[in-house]
Amino acid sequence: MSDCAFVNLSSFAYKLFSSLAAEDNVLISPISISSALALASAGATANSSCLKEFHSVLSMNSHEDVPLLSKHLLDSAAKDGIKLTTANGVWTKDLKPSYISTVEKVHDAKADVLPQTYGPIDKFINEKTNGLIKDMLVGDIDPLVVGVLVNAVYFKGSWMEKFDEFNTYEKLFTCADGNSKPAKFMFAERKMQFLEEVDSLDNASIVKLDYGSHKKDDVSMDEEAEFSALFILPKDEGKDGMQSVIKQLEAIHSDNSGESELGAILDDMKQPRKVKLHLPRFKMEYGVKSIKDELKALGLKTCFQEDNGFLEMSNDPKVYLDDVLHKAVMEVSEEGTEAAAATAAIVMTRSMPMIPTPSLYLIVHF
Repeated sequence: MSDCAFVNLSSFAYKLFSSLAAEDNVLISPISISSALALASAGATANSSCLKEFHSVLSMNSHEDVPLLSKHLLDSAAKDGIKLTTANGVWTKDLKPSYISTVEKVHDAKADVLPQTYGPIDKFINEKTNGLIKDMLVGDIDPLVVGVLVNAVYFKGSWMEKFDEFNTYEKLFTCADGNSKPAKFMFAERKMQFLEEVDSLDNASIVKLDYGSHKKDDVSMDEEAEFSALFILPKDEGKDGMQSVIKQLEAIHSDNSGESELGAILDDMKQPRKVKLHLPRFKMEYGVKSIKDELKALGLKTCFQEDNGFLEMSNDPKVYLDDVLHKAVMEVSEEGTEAAAATAAIVMTRSMPMIPTPSLYLIVHF
C-alpha cells in the first residue's frame, strides 16, 4: 500500500484472526468484514458508546474511511492487472431515508426493501462473488429483522511468475493436528524473496510471491508489487508452532505500529535468493461463521446489547446489531489465487411488530 493516509485495518485483522485461530482452518477477509461493519456504524447514534466502539475496534475516525480504503485497493488492483471487486448492499424495513441515502452515496451500496426470505440477498452475494459464495443466507427472514447489511468481495490474481504444472507432484501433507493426507505440491526453483528464522515471527521462515500481469524484469528496483502473498512456515511443527506465529503477528500489530516491523522484514527480503519452493495447491472454504463473540471480545459490545445505539439508522430505540456472519473461499494453484468472501450484519429490533386490529372476528362451530 502507498503512504497515503488510509485507515489501517492490520490491528483489527490480526486480532480477529488470532481469536478465531483455535479452529483448525480459518479464512477471513478483513476488508469484507470491515465494510459490513462500516455500513452498520453509518447508522450508529452520534457520540454514543456504540459509535465509539466501532471507531476503536476498526481504528477509524469515520465510517467513510473504509470505502476510501476500498477505492484505493480497487485502483491499485486495476493498475496491476488484478481482478478485485467489492459490493455493498442493504435490505431494510422502516429505516430512515437519511441512512439509506448515506450508504448509497458514501458506500455505493445497493439499497432495496427487505424481502420475506433471504433468497434475493443470497443471489446478490453469489453474483458479486463470481459464484464462489453459495447458500450463505437461506430461509425465511425473522419478522424482527429490520436490516441486512452485506459486503461481498472477489479477488483473482495471477502470480507474477507462475508455477509450471509439469513440476506439480503428489505427496502426503502433514496437517497441524499431525494427520497426513494426499496433496498436490507445486514446485519451483528460482530466485525469490525469502527470509528464514525471522526473530519477530518466532524464528519462522517466510517467502513472498507477487501478483501482477507484468513480468519481474519489467519492474524497477524501486517499484514493489501492490499485491503479494506471504507464506509463513513455523519453525516448530504442529498446531503449537502455528499458534505461536499467529500470536506474534497479533503482537507486532497490536496498535498498528507493526506495519513498520513487517516493512522491515519485507525490506530484508528485497534481495532475491535462490530457493527450492514446495507449495501445496489447496482449496478451502470457511463458514458460514458467526463472529459476534469474537467482535465482542475485541470491544464491540454495546451495539449488540444496549438500546439507543442506532438512532441514525432508525427512530426505534430498540434496534440493535444481532449478529455478524462471514463466509470465505480461496483456491491457490499454479496460475495464482482466486478468492471471495461475504459478510452480513443482521440488524434487529426488540420491539414486537404491531398486529393490526381485525375488522372481522368470528367464533364459529361446525
